[in-house]
Amino acid sequence: MVFMLKMTRSHSDSNSRLFKAACRNDISVFEEKGSVLVEASIAMMFLATVFLGVVSMANILLPYLKLTQIADEALRTLSAIPSLESGEFKSSFTDDSIFKSLNNDIIQTCSSNPRSSQLCGHLLAKRRVQFLFRTLDIGFIDISKVEILTERDTTNGTVHVKITGPHTGLFLDAFEGLPITVEAQGSYLF
Repeated sequence: MVFMLKMTRSHSDSNSRLFKAACRNDISVFEEKGSVLVEASIAMMFLATVFLGVVSMANILLPYLKLTQIADEALRTLSAIPSLESGEFKSSFTDDSIFKSLNNDIIQTCSSNPRSSQLCGHLLAKRRVQFLFRTLDIGFIDISKVEILTERDTTNGTVHVKITGPHTGLFLDAFEGLPITVEAQGSYLF
């Protein structure tokens, strides 16, 4: 019986404490029930932001990896072409302005026989990049603003490919227009 009496007393003490707190308008006892919900909502907002950041970074890394593959393939194309013109040739993805000096007959000859002219090697590398862009479906890159740079350095005996394009972004505007640049350099085989 003594044990039952102690239980009853402690139960009545806790009830009296709540009753006294309610009488004094002390609401700190009652606030603790909603604090978990507030803390969980703050944590969920933070976790959602981290999740969107991870997804956005993945959307940057995937095109970067595909651009690396394309630059390596263009480098292989350039390094295997004999009598490649030395110098630097820069053009946009859709514009063939560096090849304006070639007339249409030479461009058709380059398409059928790429070893016929020195500039044909750079044109062939650019056409290879354009083909791989369409084949690999890169996404998240504005193709109209992609720049392709091909170069042969005669002093080092190397060829160099640089592809630059702006990221279009998906969730976070902070990554909108972020330039993605990929460079590949290798030895010239001829």
